[in-house]
Amino acid sequence: MRGIRTKRLGAALLALTAAMVMSAAVMANDCVVDRNHPEASDSNPGTESAPWKTIEHAAQSVKPGDTVYVMEGAYDERVILSQSGTPDKWVTFKAVPKHAAVMRGFDTGKAEYVRIEGFKVTSKNPQLAKKLFTAGIQIRSDHVEVLDNLLCNIFHGIAGNSKRVRVAYNRIYHVQFGLGVSPPAEHWVIEHNEICRIFKYFDMDCDYSRMWGKDLVVRYNRFHGTRRGTTPGEENEVGKAHLDIVQTFAHKEEYSLTNLEFAHNVCFVFSQGLMANSRSHPGNIADLTFRNNIFAAGGAWGLCCHKVHHLKAVNNTFVIGPGAFGVGLRNDSHHGVIENNILCNAGAGAPGLSLMAALPHSIKGNLVHNSKMPPDAGPGEAVKGNPKFADPERRNFRLTRGSPAIDAGEGGRDIGALEYPNVYHVNPRHPGASDDGFGYPGWPFRTVAAALKMAQPGETVILRGGTYRELIAPPTDGVTLRAAEGEKVVVSGDDLIIGWKRMGNGRWSAPLAAKPVLVLKDGKPFSGFTYDGTEKKILVEGFDPRLRAMETVVRSRGIDLAGKENVKVIGLETVSTPAMPLGE
Repeated sequence: MRGIRTKRLGAALLALTAAMVMSAAVMANDCVVDRNHPEASDSNPGTESAPWKTIEHAAQSVKPGDTVYVMEGAYDERVILSQSGTPDKWVTFKAVPKHAAVMRGFDTGKAEYVRIEGFKVTSKNPQLAKKLFTAGIQIRSDHVEVLDNLLCNIFHGIAGNSKRVRVAYNRIYHVQFGLGVSPPAEHWVIEHNEICRIFKYFDMDCDYSRMWGKDLVVRYNRFHGTRRGTTPGEENEVGKAHLDIVQTFAHKEEYSLTNLEFAHNVCFVFSQGLMANSRSHPGNIADLTFRNNIFAAGGAWGLCCHKVHHLKAVNNTFVIGPGAFGVGLRNDSHHGVIENNILCNAGAGAPGLSLMAALPHSIKGNLVHNSKMPPDAGPGEAVKGNPKFADPERRNFRLTRGSPAIDAGEGGRDIGALEYPNVYHVNPRHPGASDDGFGYPGWPFRTVAAALKMAQPGETVILRGGTYRELIAPPTDGVTLRAAEGEKVVVSGDDLIIGWKRMGNGRWSAPLAAKPVLVLKDGKPFSGFTYDGTEKKILVEGFDPRLRAMETVVRSRGIDLAGKENVKVIGLETVSTPAMPLGE
């Protein structure tokens, strides 16, 4: 219990909680675009009561520090940004509610220190986009964040060639190319995204991502879902296209990829996990690190490298299909480090590793099952035996008790991508999160309840930063719950009121199953509502509730450890709400 921090609804925590869930009240330097407002016009001042009609006008009008709230509606616009923020005053374009503002995309132009958050970007005719790097969100400027967007049914998801970019919590769906990072890009962080269902619009290649540049971090992403059946009757939406998780090639001198860290990702259904070819310009692709990733259901290679220098593949799990290979360092690839990987089911007679060069490599502590180590693998050790996955048919690659991978790797570490005893990850903000999964870092649970249902004594559940609106009640003794390092985790007894609809005359309604005991507006008790018990709706007037954190109190507590022993809770905060009325 000592790790739980409980606070009253003080001003600081209220501000934090509101920021985590949605916009707080519109401030003086904020703007509103609402094309469905009956008096919307670009000649308006852009306020809540007199909003602008187009995003384009807002993009031309903003100043450093402004947040543009774009309300629900269909905006037939592709917006080119022109106004920059500053290092301490970013310009933010935020759709409210998330994914309810539908438009044709953004081009950041020369605008720096800008953030694009929560939009749905799509196209009525994806085949009109014929240039490879004409993307739903095109990043041409430095210092850009792209967060929580849904990009679907377009040719290319997100692409750019600039510096200091963060791409996080986006879902990129039904595209021919998911992510594109091209030279001279530097210092990108691509994390907590879902890239799924690659689809062939044109007779050319298809890839989850293509990457060039330097100092790129790609972590906690979920790549999956492409339909590429190979037998009669199975759906195949990419044809014979070569489908890679990451593809890079040094076909020109200016094309290079150096210092890539690819970590804690989940990669299902592909030809190659990595296809890297630097034969034309040896050394242009170098210093690539792949660690703690899961590669499964591949068709050819896990990692395929041609003249790649300094590849490090450490603690990955490769479960590749028949006739496929695990890791290949080919054509004079220099100084590879291949340690503590599981190389499993690489196919009848296919090697887990292929080293087609007599160059120094470090190969240690790998577990090989239904594969073989080739003669050119050198003197490195290999652990033999079945890794004893929990349920490989369902892609549950967690280790079970007695696995030969436990504590058997180089340095006494576990072999493969996942720890034992098990550590389960929860992240409801991750677009690929699912309670049908197994709590991987790149494929987390959506709820804490799902993780606790699976966790056994001695195991750990990690909560990523955010507000959790559920009762946390471990069914098992001896588990540990903790906040991810450096991240704020708040457990609340309140649920958001969503689904607000304009009724006219400044009135709004939202569905609510029962009369609320207590309603909060931006964290403070709010009595200015009525409840229609017949229609099961809550009604307010005089303000736009979509721009506030409107909550109803439904749980008197956030964490219940009654009757449990040896349960540790570390770094979680709970929010206590004002006392409920007597008799409730």
